[in-house]
Amino acid sequence: MVDRHGNVVALTQTLLSLFGSKVVLPETGILMNNGVMWFDPRPGSPNSIAPGKRPLSNMCPVIARQASGVRTALGASGGRRIMAAVLQLLSFIVDYRMTVEQAMHQPRIDASGKEDLTLDGKLDESIVSHLASQYPVSRIAHGVYPSMFACPGVAQHDPSSGGSCGGAFVMSPLAAAVAEGYGTQQGRIAGVVSESNSGRRPARVRRLPGAGALALPDADLHYTAQFLCCESADRLFRALLEAVRWTQPRIRIAGKTINSPRLAAWYGDPGTVYSYSGLVNKPLPWLVELSDLRSRVEKETDCRFNSVLLNLYRDGQDSMGWHSDNEKELGNCPVIASVSLGAVRRFVLRHKKRKALPVQALGLAHGSLLLMRGTTQQYWRHAVPRTGREVGQRINLTFRNVSVDR
Repeated sequence: MVDRHGNVVALTQTLLSLFGSKVVLPETGILMNNGVMWFDPRPGSPNSIAPGKRPLSNMCPVIARQASGVRTALGASGGRRIMAAVLQLLSFIVDYRMTVEQAMHQPRIDASGKEDLTLDGKLDESIVSHLASQYPVSRIAHGVYPSMFACPGVAQHDPSSGGSCGGAFVMSPLAAAVAEGYGTQQGRIAGVVSESNSGRRPARVRRLPGAGALALPDADLHYTAQFLCCESADRLFRALLEAVRWTQPRIRIAGKTINSPRLAAWYGDPGTVYSYSGLVNKPLPWLVELSDLRSRVEKETDCRFNSVLLNLYRDGQDSMGWHSDNEKELGNCPVIASVSLGAVRRFVLRHKKRKALPVQALGLAHGSLLLMRGTTQQYWRHAVPRTGREVGQRINLTFRNVSVDR
């Protein structure tokens, strides 16, 4: 569970035996659980029943806090299958950087039996073949009862975006739960929250979905949370930190020339000169890592790019102010492909004309790709605001196609 203030709770409770002890207290109408079945009725064993003794339990509610500040609560019902379910979900989210939705739909393995492995019927055939060569296996499809892979639930809060999300085993009645409402259908589904706005009237913030096309008026955006696998993203992050010629340019904002609140670098084909905020960028020759990444981005997006702007956010105080990528060198409807590496930072958008629309927020994950095209830059501004929480370094690469015929 996570409340509107970001407090996270992991709680596992059970009746046992599907309907507990089948005894209802007449005074309260409460159905009693069947916890005595946890004990071994035979004397002399570690779990033998005895006065005042606590039984062994396989319930393992967990709260995990990642380096990015994201807090995740997870747990499950399902007897001996609980531990395998919780461990795998935790690994999906923390080690493989999956979203809650991706983790909940990822096929799992249960190893709680004596010898056999129980495999989700949707597990990849190559994994099934490998496991079957070493262990006895059985493949089972999900069902309402019995649940062969436990009945997990996950709740997550991201302080950087102020947003929360959750997931439950799809066969469970809990899967019908929705975000707490704020009096409107939009609030119940999107999870509208309030956020401080420099002492002014709080701005409404809507957390965008964690994957796929992002439905916004006058915009064309698509977000891929796992464009790069974790290992590839880690290697690329380390390589770019060392190889890129980072500088802190002087930029002109509101008539004043200041140090940029981040480090930057500009790479591209010959002649791809790019100007913004009073700064004229002449391209550095492509690094091998950047050229390879450009090829992957072009294949994924079916678009062509001749340059890339890199920004290095050293900590939470480095930021990007409100702006649109609408310089004349980019054309009327520019296509921007944004790859993020390192710490998760909040990416926010607001419409230039439709002031009633809430600010849109998205946490850009390590290895993610955000594609912005169409009229997005004409109608929307975006920013990466400062944050007071402790965050690590982040590299953002925005691939562009700059006109060289000027």
